[in-house]
Amino acid sequence: MDELEFAEQPLTGFDYGYWFDCAACGTRVNIAADLYELQTTSTATRPRADFSRCGECDTEVDVTELRPVLRNLDDAALQDDWVDKLFWYHSSTYENWPDDAAYADAYRKRTANARAFSRGWSTPEELLERHTSMALHVGTYEAAIENMLRRLHDQDDRDGSPRSYWLHRVQIDLEPGDLAPGVGEEPTDWLGNVPLSKLDDEYGGARAVRYVNVNEAHGSISMAIHPAVIATVSTIEIPVEAVADETAAAAAATCQAVDALSEIAPLRPDTTGIDDMLLRFPSALKRTFPDPADPRRLEIEAVADQLGTYSKQRKQIWDELKMILESEYLPTVNVQVHERFCDALADTEDPAEYHQGFRLMASLLAHPHEVLAQFAHAPIRTIRLAT
Repeated sequence: MDELEFAEQPLTGFDYGYWFDCAACGTRVNIAADLYELQTTSTATRPRADFSRCGECDTEVDVTELRPVLRNLDDAALQDDWVDKLFWYHSSTYENWPDDAAYADAYRKRTANARAFSRGWSTPEELLERHTSMALHVGTYEAAIENMLRRLHDQDDRDGSPRSYWLHRVQIDLEPGDLAPGVGEEPTDWLGNVPLSKLDDEYGGARAVRYVNVNEAHGSISMAIHPAVIATVSTIEIPVEAVADETAAAAAATCQAVDALSEIAPLRPDTTGIDDMLLRFPSALKRTFPDPADPRRLEIEAVADQLGTYSKQRKQIWDELKMILESEYLPTVNVQVHERFCDALADTEDPAEYHQGFRLMASLLAHPHEVLAQFAHAPIRTIRLAT
C-alpha cells in the first residue's frame, strides 16, 4: 500500500473529559476532568466529591469502580476497513523500535548491574525472550505522548542521565482474520503487558486487538498487535527543538528567577551534621532532645527557622517562574495531563535548565501538528513487506 493512502487520525488534544456507561441502564455519562479529579481524590482539608448521577435513571456513577469508555462513537478506528489505513503511534526509548538487538543490549546492561535479579530474572536471554513474547502497543498521537510522560516519571532513572525518547509512526498491514472484531476493554495485565499467547487463546489467533485506552488519552482507541503486522515505521526524536520557540516573557522570567535565587542564597543555613528529620518534624526534634533548654535543640530550632524562611522565599520564586512558563508554553490541558506533565519534568535546581525542559516538553502538547510535520523528513523503515 502506498504511503499516500494512509490517513492521520484526527488530533483530539489533551483537554478531554471522561465518559462512563451507567452500570444500571447503560446510558453514557460525561464527567468533566476537573470533576473526575474531585471524585477520585481527597485531601486532608477536602473530602472526595459526590459521584455524578445518570441523567436517565439517576443511578450513582461510581468512577472509582467503573472504567472510562470510548470517547468518540464515530472514531475512525471503529471501522474495520480503516484500521490498517490509519497511522498509529508509539513512543519508546529505542530509536529503531521494534529492535531485538537494542532490547538484548539493554537487558545485558540491566543484568550486569543486578537490576534484573531484583525482578526475578537472571540472564539477558531470559529477559529478551520475555520481551519478545509480548504484543506491541500502538495508539493515537496523544496516547503515545502521555505514555512517554508517564514513563518519564514512573519508570526512568531520576538520578541518571536523561534518556532519549523517540516517536514512531506505524503503518500496519492486516490480512483477513488478523483483526479481532469490536473494541473491548484494555487486555493488559497490571504491568501493561499482553502476551502474544493471549491473542491466540482469547482472540482466536487475531494479530491486532483494539481496546479503549484507560491509561493514556483515556477513552481513545489503542491496539495490541503482533509485531508481524507492522509494515513500516518512521521515527523522530522527541521533543523537537524546531517547534519549541522560546518566548521573550519566559526568558525574562527565567533570568529574574536566577537573580532572585542568587539574592536569597546567603539565607540558606548550613545544615551539615543535622538529621533532616529533625529539621522537618518538630516532634522528632522534641523526642530527640526533650529538654527545651538543651543547647543542641536550640541550635537546631534556629537552623530550622532560618531554613523555613529561606524555603518559603525559594518556593515563591519557583512558583512564579512555573506560572509564567505555563502561561507562555502550556496549552489548555485537563488536570490529569497537567499533573502527569509536571511529574515528567526533570528535577533541577537551575531555572534555565528547567525552562528549557519545560519549553521542549510543552511543545509536544501545544504544537502536535508541527511535531507530526517532522515525519515528512523521516526515513521510512520497512519492517515487513505489505501485501
